[in-house]
Amino acid sequence: MIDWDFAHPGPAWDDVADVLRFVAPFVDDEQAVRWMRHPAPPSRGRRIEIFLDAYGAADHRSITTVVDGVLVRLAATADLVARLARDGLEPQAGWVADGWLDRLTEQARWVDRHRSLFEP
Repeated sequence: MIDWDFAHPGPAWDDVADVLRFVAPFVDDEQAVRWMRHPAPPSRGRRIEIFLDAYGAADHRSITTVVDGVLVRLAATADLVARLARDGLEPQAGWVADGWLDRLTEQARWVDRHRSLFEP
């Protein structure tokens, strides 16, 4: 998965956390079913476990570390989008005008409140 809006050099874990946002997914059940087309609410912890195993990181990351890593990436993404929008760059300026930062902030709050959903 390549997100061309945010592609830049960085640690491999940043890429893993960004992909896990969608693979797990790190959204509520309604969004997982409606927006991401899961047939039913997904087993997020199991999906994380499978992904980390395939990536070769299963022994190196606890679920707490994974969730914290995704939250760090959400915050970093919000900071980057806000900065690019302030500079007048698109599509980020349009995203901010459309309330994207508020939705990202709410997503991070939801993830933090529902950590147990990410347990294997």
